[in-house]
Amino acid sequence: MGTLYAVTPPIGGSELGPAGCVTTSINVPGAIVGMAVSVTPTSYPGTATGIYWQGFVSAPDTVTVKVCTVQAGLIEQATYVVAVNTDTGGPGGGFPTVVAAINLTGQSGSQTITLLASPVTGDYSLNDYMTVLTPDPSTGVTLGASWADESGPQTGAAAIGNAATGNISITAANFLDTPVPGEPGRTPGFTIHAVAGTPIQIEISAIASGVQSATPTLGNAGLLYALGDTGTINNLAGVPATYQVTGIGAGGAVTSVTVTFPGSGFSVSTGNTTTVTTGAGDGTLELDITAIAPSLFVYDYHVTLIRNQ
Repeated sequence: MGTLYAVTPPIGGSELGPAGCVTTSINVPGAIVGMAVSVTPTSYPGTATGIYWQGFVSAPDTVTVKVCTVQAGLIEQATYVVAVNTDTGGPGGGFPTVVAAINLTGQSGSQTITLLASPVTGDYSLNDYMTVLTPDPSTGVTLGASWADESGPQTGAAAIGNAATGNISITAANFLDTPVPGEPGRTPGFTIHAVAGTPIQIEISAIASGVQSATPTLGNAGLLYALGDTGTINNLAGVPATYQVTGIGAGGAVTSVTVTFPGSGFSVSTGNTTTVTTGAGDGTLELDITAIAPSLFVYDYHVTLIRNQ
């Protein structure tokens, strides 16, 4: 009963690509498959964005430690203290143990984070929150978790939508837990049941969908428009974009426009209808969306996975 301790040899010392990992296995006498493992570096292991580490008992008396990075960067050499909780994974139950903790700062775009590549079958608590640093109304944000139980693949998601602000979490969106006092958007966590063989993962989706540029559709450039006229680019799936006429041809046909607000829910496409806001245009102008504006959405994300016993 208690805790078994060991220290790894130095791990790292090289550049890794996106989602790269370095792995080592060490001897920990008395460790049994299914016991919970916590891993702590003796010095911070580098400057790569999204470094995380985890360990598990991969065979009797053997613990495997993985150090990974979400984005490309340097994993500096460091040793890791391994603690195996002998009160877990056997008769009589035991105590909850943190098996993964990841803190990502200044992130942008979509990414998949593996919390535990080889979970031991059992119950886990997940506690997470995302802090929005730079909102972007043209970026659709979805935050989700995936795992598998005896009935097959499972998911939990927070479809944040556009204009995400403040603190958001999978936990709060799916399980309606009471927020942690003094930590807006953070909750005590929710429990999942996971089986061995399928990783426990977080999926962050941040998809830009605002219009960056558009041109009149061939044969549908409208009539009676004038320079400076304004209107909206219609969109039933999101927020309409707006445009201003910058070029006019014969009969008031539009030859060019500038996008003045990107809207959301768009993709590169042809024949998008418009609605006149100002001016005497006949309303038949259609626009081809030629480019989607880059996302400006920036966030921090923090997640802890606890194995319950």
